[in-house]
Amino acid sequence: MEFQRPRVAAIGLNAEQMDAIEPLCGALLPEVSWDEYLQYFNATETDIAVMSEPNASTPRFPRTVHVLALEPHWLETHWYHPDNPIQVGAMVLRSEFNTEHELRVPNNELELYRELAGDLAKVLWGEVNAPETISATHEWEAAPDHLIETTSGLPVALRYQRTSKGQGKGLPIVTLALPHVENLAEWFRAFLQDVHQIDRQSVPTPPPRLSNPSHWYTPEQNRVARKIVHIESKIKRLEGHRTRLETEMRAAAGRAETGILRALHNDGDDLAEAVIELLAGIGFQVRNMDKERSPDDPNREDLRLTVAGDDTWEAIVEVKGYPNDTKSSDARQVREYRDLYRDENGRFPDLTLWVTNPHRRRDPSSRPLPNPALDEVTRVAETALIQTVDLFPIWRDVVEGRIDSKDAIGLIQSAQPGTWIRPTDGEEQDPQDDSTADDG
Repeated sequence: MEFQRPRVAAIGLNAEQMDAIEPLCGALLPEVSWDEYLQYFNATETDIAVMSEPNASTPRFPRTVHVLALEPHWLETHWYHPDNPIQVGAMVLRSEFNTEHELRVPNNELELYRELAGDLAKVLWGEVNAPETISATHEWEAAPDHLIETTSGLPVALRYQRTSKGQGKGLPIVTLALPHVENLAEWFRAFLQDVHQIDRQSVPTPPPRLSNPSHWYTPEQNRVARKIVHIESKIKRLEGHRTRLETEMRAAAGRAETGILRALHNDGDDLAEAVIELLAGIGFQVRNMDKERSPDDPNREDLRLTVAGDDTWEAIVEVKGYPNDTKSSDARQVREYRDLYRDENGRFPDLTLWVTNPHRRRDPSSRPLPNPALDEVTRVAETALIQTVDLFPIWRDVVEGRIDSKDAIGLIQSAQPGTWIRPTDGEEQDPQDDSTADDG
């Protein structure tokens, strides 16, 4: 499973809070606590944690995760210490230590948060109870920036920057500690912008400036948006159509494997039945001689071909499959069937065909050309050898209407003794483009 960035752990957030930040997340991964989260996700695959669990056990965040903490009772964020690589800075919010009601926004360089901090300070100042303040139980890696502080300078909201690696080297990692806020989406957007400026890997693109951009579209944007909606609707419709066609394709492939494709993969009766279908599809009238032969009759060729409207032309066909190359010794049997036809009919057949399926276990696209030695053997036997890999495309072209049946019949009727290879005009064509067909 692939998650888009930023990958945000939502720790202890309620449904309203998750709804507020989800549009700004690449992936929102909620859990009730950080310990529970680590049972299902790895901290190294987490970019940001948004935490709101004042009554939960102490969360210990590694020095690779940016943290936005709401009302944290106890929060440990690891940072590098030269004497102790696992030293932590811990922040605690305790209201009993503060009796100062008046608040101010210090004059610092954190312009991203200044307006939000000013609005939050007004809200907190108007409350009955003095706001909770933040203190550190261990030394900071560097002095934190106060976003809101009391008269004596105790922080109520702060931004703390630490490093991901030792001796001040590595990407800065940001922790933002806040009291309860009603406008979490705005704070989170500012936090993402903050992280984006220093860590493009965790937050590759800046967050959108508008919570609901479509509410503020210009006429030009609305026009483009309508086109996008139309295209997306068409894509959805086409995807549904494609799914149905893929189902049809699987069914067609199954029928082909047990039907016509036996001409490329099988031997024996299965091969003969498939060759009958190929020749009949091209336009020949096909007789299955094995079905017409009585037990006392001598063995003869597998098939006979005639053409509608022509009572004078007839061909005999012997069908054989081979695991490897065509056996040249079988040409004698084909010649015997040709002689038997002459003895019974007073003339030789107009065409003697030896339809073979050699190398039948190999991919038809990679099978070798007929052995050159076969050409002389088949010429002596007055036989035209045609491989099923050459017969199949002719059948398909006739069925699809690419060539006329009469032309295909004439192509085979004109075959001369020897090995016959289907003439081509170039590479095989791709299936016809039916993109203009009804996509419903």
